Amino acid sequence: MKLRRALGKAKLDVELLEASDADEALAIVKSTRVDCVLLDYLLPTMTGAELLRQLADLGPSFDAAVIGLTGIGDESVAVELMKAGTADYIPKHSLTPERLALSVRAALSLRRAEQAARRARSEHRRYVVALRALTEAAPRVHGTLDRDRLLSVAAFEACRVLGAQRAEIASTPPGGPVSSAVAAIDGAARALPAPPWDEMRRQSFEARAPQRFYFAPADAETPSRRDADLEKSHLRPASSRVARAEAALSVPLLGRMGEIVGVMSVVGLPDGEVRDADEAVASQLGQMVAVALENVRLHESAREAARACDEMRAIVCHDLRNPLGSIQLGTTLLREMVPDDVETDAVLTRMDVAMTHMQRLIGDLLESARIVEKGLVVAPTAIPADELLTAAQTIAAGQAAAAHVNLEATGGDLVGAVRGERDRVLQVLSNLVGNAIKYTPSGGTVRIEAAREGDLARFTVRDPGPGIPSEQVPHVFDMFWQSGDPTSRRGIGLGLYIARSIVEAHGGRIWVETQPGAGTAFHFTLAAA
Repeated sequence: MKLRRALGKAKLDVELLEASDADEALAIVKSTRVDCVLLDYLLPTMTGAELLRQLADLGPSFDAAVIGLTGIGDESVAVELMKAGTADYIPKHSLTPERLALSVRAALSLRRAEQAARRARSEHRRYVVALRALTEAAPRVHGTLDRDRLLSVAAFEACRVLGAQRAEIASTPPGGPVSSAVAAIDGAARALPAPPWDEMRRQSFEARAPQRFYFAPADAETPSRRDADLEKSHLRPASSRVARAEAALSVPLLGRMGEIVGVMSVVGLPDGEVRDADEAVASQLGQMVAVALENVRLHESAREAARACDEMRAIVCHDLRNPLGSIQLGTTLLREMVPDDVETDAVLTRMDVAMTHMQRLIGDLLESARIVEKGLVVAPTAIPADELLTAAQTIAAGQAAAAHVNLEATGGDLVGAVRGERDRVLQVLSNLVGNAIKYTPSGGTVRIEAAREGDLARFTVRDPGPGIPSEQVPHVFDMFWQSGDPTSRRGIGLGLYIARSIVEAHGGRIWVETQPGAGTAFHFTLAAA
């Protein structure tokens, strides 16, 4: 009664719950959120210190401030109570309303500070774990250029990184339809009612900033909205949290120019609360997903441009072949109709050479398009290496004679047979030998070599030409690569790209060794038969 009167006179706005013994006190603490406990040292079945130790065993569910009270003026009792965890100790003979009010306010202030410190430590640990998960998510998010796959992966990573139960990633490309993917962390989450993703997305889109919500089940109670309103939307801003609500967060995904390329929404965050750390991590993850979506868009645009280019290339090549065929037929007829004449024959020969060159360029264009679109499939058989060298030498003989270049072939008889598709391997050799002849000065020699290296056969084409600058070497097998010297450009830069594709289709390797002013050697390998 004295304690009740003291509380009344202290004018503390509190609700007082009284317990007559330790068991009743434990029952109250377990069933009711208590902010402060005024604990008498002498209880019917145990001491206050013993009860306090039992309360401490309840763990995080008990975090009330405790003030010890006793009529025993023994200093050892005060020490025992303070060691057990009381925030203050008041002898009953000095209990006054002022002293009690001061002690309660101080204990509650200390409790709030300890709770804030625990929350800060917890948030810091949660933030560190989320940042680690965010780092692990980066290669998975950026590991695909397929839009649907990216959305699925990103939604799952949003659940994993933020500890959310469910997540949605929506892509909103300019002028295009909205596509989305939803992920749930477990089967139980999948069985829950679907959150209002559209509404969350709309609000975040309009605000262009992260939005916090609480998603409440239809039967949840809310002091701020009527049941009819709650039944209608189930979504509350963070300022009107409701009982048994799931914490939700929605983040806009901003592109490189600040445009919104999508929205990431998560529901069911840990502890039923959206913390600043959650918003910070979600914003970082959202930026990562936005970059990935931009990469997907650029990849899609590049593929579309490449497809249009391939279509145009095929159309142009087809349209060019028809008039070339007519010209070729015309030169053949002219040879038959016009009497033998040196000048006329020279003109027709130049026309034949030009048409052959054009046919080869058109063939390279079509070949490269097929390689890009469908890849290259070969059917290897056993071919004698010396037969390949002889055939390559024969094919290039006319070009070499016209350029006054010598051809030498060695080593084929020592290699034996190799595994390859004959026409394709000859295509590679012919391309390399043709290039070597172009860059060999008059009177020089191009060497075609073959050598056995374990289970492989290595073919080499050497020329004594000017060589290739070191900065251009990494790009010689790229599509449309040409020498940096405009005066030396004699094609469209597809021959080496096609050669590399053929060699790699055989499971081989092709590379170049060169030194400016000291010539160039192209090598490639095939499996020995």
